[in-house]
Amino acid sequence: MKQYYFVFVLLMFCAFFFSPKKTYAQDEYAAVTDVAPVIAGGEESLYKHINYPDLAKKNRIEGKVYIIVLINEKGDVDEANVIKGIGFGCDEAAVAALKKSKFSPGKNGGTAVKSKLTMAINFKVK
Repeated sequence: MKQYYFVFVLLMFCAFFFSPKKTYAQDEYAAVTDVAPVIAGGEESLYKHINYPDLAKKNRIEGKVYIIVLINEKGDVDEANVIKGIGFGCDEAAVAALKKSKFSPGKNGGTAVKSKLTMAINFKVK
């Protein structure tokens, strides 16, 4: 029994200390702003950046990829993290498209602030 406990503790230690660290602290980004960030050019410009993965097309994978987007005061995407994905390369395609996109920054009291935004990107085979 002690051997299993030791292995468990060792695994937990490794998982904690060797897991990848986030570059940005989400606490620095406002979840609610007076003026929400908006994609420059609208959603159409976002969908122009998306390359539907061949594997997803071949398997007729459709659905929504939910992502938290961290946007800085300049409107650039600092980070995009998938909350719920559909796989087959769609999650990565959605994140890549968001990182190429420019936003109008969120504002509080007329001042641009770091903000976070939750987005759903729809994948539909045509």
